Parts: sequence; C-alpha cells; structure tokens
Amino acid sequence: QDWGGSASTGAAIWNGANMATWYVENVIGTQIKDKSVVEIGAGVGLTSLVANAMGATTTVITDGNEDVLKLADQNIDLNTVHNEKQKITTARLRWNSEDEVMVTNILKDALKISSTDKAYFDYIIASDVTYKKAAWNDLMACIAQLTGPQSKAILSMEPRNVGEEEGILALAEKYGLAWTEESLPINKDDTMCGMMCARLFVL
Repeated sequence: QDWGGSASTGAAIWNGANMATWYVENVIGTQIKDKSVVEIGAGVGLTSLVANAMGATTTVITDGNEDVLKLADQNIDLNTVHNEKQKITTARLRWNSEDEVMVTNILKDALKISSTDKAYFDYIIASDVTYKKAAWNDLMACIAQLTGPQSKAILSMEPRNVGEEEGILALAEKYGLAWTEESLPINKDDTMCGMMCARLFVL
C-alpha cells in the first residue's frame, strides 16, 4: 500500500477487497485453478494475487489510474515467483471504453486464439468500486462486456450511499445479468458496521 503517492483510493486495501479475497479462497477455492481472472478497479491487486497463487492460468489486474498500476506491478514482483509472472499482468482499463478490447486481447493471446474469436474471462472481480453513483452505468457496462455465458462476476462492496445496492443491482439486471447475494463471515453486532457492512454479490 502507498498513501504517499497519487494513486488515491486505489493505494489501499479496503474491506470489500478483503471479503472478495476471502470468497475466492474459501468458497471458489480450487475451482479457480486453470481459470482466467480479471480484476477491475483493482487497486493494489490483492484478490488477483490470491487468485494467481491458487492456480488461475491468466490473471489481469486492471485500473484506470496508471499510478495504481505501478503499485500493482510492484506487488506482482513481491508476491509471485519468476515463472508465475507470465500468468499475471496489469493493464489500464477505463470502464465502458475501448480499453475493454485490449484487456480481452490479453486473454486471447494467453489462450492462443484468433483476435476475431470471442473470449470471456471465467471470473470478473470488482470490489469497493461502487462508491461513485456517476460511475455505476460504466461499471456495469464494463462487467457485462467482459462477461460470457459461463462467467461469474464477483461484486463486493461496503455500501456508502443510501440505495447503493439497489441501484447497482437494477443496472445489473438492465444489462442482462442475474445475481445472487452470498454470505460473508461478518458479525454485524461485533463490528458495528451498520449500513457499511460488506456485501458480496455474484452476477
């Protein structure tokens, strides 16, 4: 983590990322082995690093802030061995833009398939990315673009605005994404988190 640079909110690990990481490790578990993963708005890339360590064959850490990506690159160097570095990489991804094509092409290269063929990530991970209402539509459009019929998108959040969950889930449905809420190991009485208790949805 690095609060001293210009990476802003992406320079730290938020609780939504902790919960997404818990879910990857304890619920998805060995199912992630040999699968492809993209994390959007990834910040330091914690969940991606865990997915990579658990055997994901292609992992792409993305963010719209290039300073954040430099921090993620440092974390790849610190937390992977040499032969794993070819399986995990970073890429700039501004939601609902042409960047989505570039990120998908990374997957196509890894799968060694034609650039004209369709390719979708097995898992799309997004945590603590819903705090700006103005970005909700672009976020959900991006998730929908990267999601195929067999994909699962993990959306973890600590709601900071009234109606945040309802607004996000309504947009998910607008883009044709079904969703379920998953249980998390949070004791609301002990943590006193109130409306900001982390919640996790699978789209």
